[in-house]
Amino acid sequence: MIGRKLQLISVSMDAVGSTGYQFDPEIDWQAKALCSQTDPEAFFPEKGGSTREAKRVCMGCEVRDDCLDYALKHNERFGIWGGLSERERRQLIKSTKAPRVVDPADAPPPVLDPATDQPPATPSHKQAS
Repeated sequence: MIGRKLQLISVSMDAVGSTGYQFDPEIDWQAKALCSQTDPEAFFPEKGGSTREAKRVCMGCEVRDDCLDYALKHNERFGIWGGLSERERRQLIKSTKAPRVVDPADAPPPVLDPATDQPPATPSHKQAS
C-alpha cells in the first residue's frame, strides 16, 4: 500500500512541475500535503505499529480535510489519511450512517393534499375478513 500513496504523491508532484498539466482537483491537494515531504513509511505502519508521527504531521497539514475526504470517497483501507487510521475512518463512516434525530423545528412542513388541505390519507393495511 505504500506504493499507492507514493504513486499519488508523485503524480501530483510531477504534475505541478510539468508543462501541459491538466488540473485535477481530486488529487491536486497532494502537492500541498506535508506527508509528501516526510517519510511515507510513517503513514503506513506495520500492524500494531505507532501512528503517532503520521498523525502529528497531519495535524499541521493545510490539506488534511481534502486528504480525509479523498480517503473516504475512495475507500482507502490502509494507512493514515487526513489524520485518521483505517479503524478511525471505519468508525467515522459508521457514525455518519447512524440515524440522526431531527429537531421538529427543522423538519420540512408536511405535504398537504390540495383538495382537502390535509395530509394525504394513509392506506389501511387491514385485510377484509
